[in-house]
Amino acid sequence: MIFCDGRDVEGFWKNPPFEFKFQHKKNNITYSKSLKLDEISKIKITGWKLKSSNKRKEGIPYRAEPYQIQIISLSGEIFFKEPSPKGEIQQIQFSNQFGDTTLFLYWNDLQYENGQWFSGLKPFLGEFRADCHSDVVREIQFLALN
Repeated sequence: MIFCDGRDVEGFWKNPPFEFKFQHKKNNITYSKSLKLDEISKIKITGWKLKSSNKRKEGIPYRAEPYQIQIISLSGEIFFKEPSPKGEIQQIQFSNQFGDTTLFLYWNDLQYENGQWFSGLKPFLGEFRADCHSDVVREIQFLALN
């Protein structure tokens, strides 16, 4: 796992899905694809979609959820996953020699009236952002087991 601040941690994804079913586009044609977990080299989040909540006196709360996702197969093929109407993976149950934990692929944030963010991320305008909170997982790498 690689976090948004560049840290990495090795371990095991507890109870991962057996396969990933998704849609992607090639040459402006939408395809449905299914890859078993052992066919995937990497899952990389390249963008998060901000979903706002009701404004508070402190500012506007947002939830930043994975939206733009690349799935890279063991053969090196890159799929640009189409956003799922059901949403994306939000968290991962993770285990290593230090114990068990939950790792998150989303974060909650608050945008103040002056445009600054509680998280300390750079101010920006729009619905999508490529930068992310330091404690959020940006990339899941799978080791080939031969």
